[in-house]
Amino acid sequence: MENELEDEQTDARLVERAQRGDRAAFAALVERYQQPVGSYLWRLTRDRELALDLTQDTFLRAYRSIGTTPRSLLVRPWLFRIATNLAYDYFRRNVASAACRLAGSIAQPLRTRRPRSKSASWSSVRSHV
Repeated sequence: MENELEDEQTDARLVERAQRGDRAAFAALVERYQQPVGSYLWRLTRDRELALDLTQDTFLRAYRSIGTTPRSLLVRPWLFRIATNLAYDYFRRNVASAACRLAGSIAQPLRTRRPRSKSASWSSVRSHV
């Protein structure tokens, strides 16, 4: 518990320094959280290369926005929220496009079929009831 408080205080000092433009302070945050964020993203994606890319994007986004974040920022939850949002965005974009491609490939053979008449389908239902 005491160690957690010390980590938060250290993080707060690093954030303050990074907000003033100290790149070494931000590098220290990257060094501290790169492995936990990368592991988290690997567990979400199960793809090493994708997890590495998303980890890099997480820290790039954090770097770009650190100047506008509150000084009372808790770094760990903030970084993990960025990582989660990036992973969800990735899945949303790629799963949706994959689903569209799959739907298109499935729908293609269906268009070549001759549609059944409604009366034929109802008669087959009635015969089984």
